[in-house]
Amino acid sequence: MEAVFSSKEGKDEDGMMAEYSLFMGFYGRRLAMGFSSADTAPSCSTTSEVPTETWMDVAWVFDSELKQQRLYLNGALVRACQAARPFLGFGQEVWAGRPEHLVGSWNGRLTSLFLFPAKLSEEDIQDVFKYAPTFRQALPVSFQGPRDAVHLGTAGEMGLHRGSFTVMLRVFRAYSQSDFDGNSYSILSALESSGAREGSLLLVVKDGSLGFNLRGAECNAAVSVPQAQWVRVAFVYNGELQQQLIFQDDRLVATCKVPPLFAAGHDENAEAWLGKHGPE
Repeated sequence: MEAVFSSKEGKDEDGMMAEYSLFMGFYGRRLAMGFSSADTAPSCSTTSEVPTETWMDVAWVFDSELKQQRLYLNGALVRACQAARPFLGFGQEVWAGRPEHLVGSWNGRLTSLFLFPAKLSEEDIQDVFKYAPTFRQALPVSFQGPRDAVHLGTAGEMGLHRGSFTVMLRVFRAYSQSDFDGNSYSILSALESSGAREGSLLLVVKDGSLGFNLRGAECNAAVSVPQAQWVRVAFVYNGELQQQLIFQDDRLVATCKVPPLFAAGHDENAEAWLGKHGPE
């Protein structure tokens, strides 16, 4: 058994020791899932082996209402097992790979790990992998000085260099930010390798409101961003409709049409930064 995710044997709901462990991984090269003793075969597995040396989208789902374990491969349901007893290993740590018990460790690579405290449908699972983010910054980042910045990678690595994209984040404005005289504070920037501003992507707070500059085409919201509180923002570029959209706390606050001259692909070698980097 090769465990992608597993737990040690845990306790039942009454706090008594019980031989229940969580297993989600592969058993004899078959996708498998089980809630049982660590030294027994998983209760649910596919009938055929999965391919090797290739990336796969896999999902393990437990439906507590139907008492069903479901296995998905590349967005399609490949196995459903009925009459599955619930996982009772309360209070135990969950591991990616192998903790200190009898299953083998995962031999391979993992990416795009998501855990949902709910049952997902086949359509939900397909959407998760279809719209999985190319970059995620989970921990808060504080910016104190005018040149504080965090390097994110190139526009090509982040999927910003062609077609549609969405940038979502939470921002917290300090009282020291001025809302007048054209003051602009960079949230995210991706300047062309040549340094040309007309080939750049700039997401900013300008004059106290959100701004979206794509290759020189500006889009500015008329709603101010409050200071000293967390705000949810999203910048969307719709490549099909050639539109820039800005959202603030789940509300659309600006929609702008991008002229065809500015809608061409972005420089994939442009370096993307959170905060302010480089010359004014």
